[in-house]
Amino acid sequence: MKVVISEKTSNLDVHGESIRKQVAAKHIDPEHLHRLETDHRAHQKSKDLVYKLLAQFGIEFQVVHRRQYWPRLDEVDAVITLGGDGTLLEASHHIDNESLPIFGICSSPMSVGYLCTCDYTNLEQAFKQFSQNLLQKVYLRRLRAKVTFCRTGGEVTTEPSLNDFLFAHEDPAATTRYRISVGQETEMHKSSGIWVATAAGSSAAIQAAGGEVFHMTFEQFQFKVRELYAPPGKNKGRLHSGLFDAEKKHLIIENLCTKAILAIDGYHDKVVLSFGDKISFVPATNLAVFHFDEEQATTTVKKC
Repeated sequence: MKVVISEKTSNLDVHGESIRKQVAAKHIDPEHLHRLETDHRAHQKSKDLVYKLLAQFGIEFQVVHRRQYWPRLDEVDAVITLGGDGTLLEASHHIDNESLPIFGICSSPMSVGYLCTCDYTNLEQAFKQFSQNLLQKVYLRRLRAKVTFCRTGGEVTTEPSLNDFLFAHEDPAATTRYRISVGQETEMHKSSGIWVATAAGSSAAIQAAGGEVFHMTFEQFQFKVRELYAPPGKNKGRLHSGLFDAEKKHLIIENLCTKAILAIDGYHDKVVLSFGDKISFVPATNLAVFHFDEEQATTTVKKC
């Protein structure tokens, strides 16, 4: 077996020196440094265990770090992510083949690991099943955005999004103006922007904005307008939220801001938009994510 491991770089490694100086100068609370050190130790503990298990089961591997060059994946059996959901999301952008699964490991209790299948407490059990090809695969739906640029007529299609897109004015304090079309319905809006999410992303930012949470294998996609403006005495229209099937009922946004952005899975990537640019959302290949059932694994061990 051959895998690629995508590792996060801990915030202590990135910011530790600067924060230690600020703590020493009594500019910030030492608790900030303590949290970074706690997270770093937990991540390192998980990392050491993963490397030990890779050697134990004779698995060949190559390590990449977030936002670094990735190798070809055509001869790889799986991608292992060691971090949290952010690490898994970034890795998912490099995978355009649903036959290549992701094994997500939440390396620290301080990381969000909703999409990860295990953490340090059950890593050895999960890894044993992984090495024996016994882990179940869950196939998650993803979206791409196709952007048509008004000035040039050119088009660009984004990487596949596992979580969500955010369309908004480039200045978060400014009003976002646009025309939205869902199927045959069209409305003009002023708002703080629009979240467009997959089922896997329904428990993330779109939920905080008032969207619904769906099981991560739910087939349809969801959109939710943020802080939609309505003139006094008038309703907000119909297209403030809803579900759509990207293959049958298209969601199209025409940007009417001087400058706007389309953010992909948070800060992982973005497209800069000008007045008149149009965004349409199209299905992307599914992502296979390993699922470890700890209760089932325990039952199997007892039977044996």
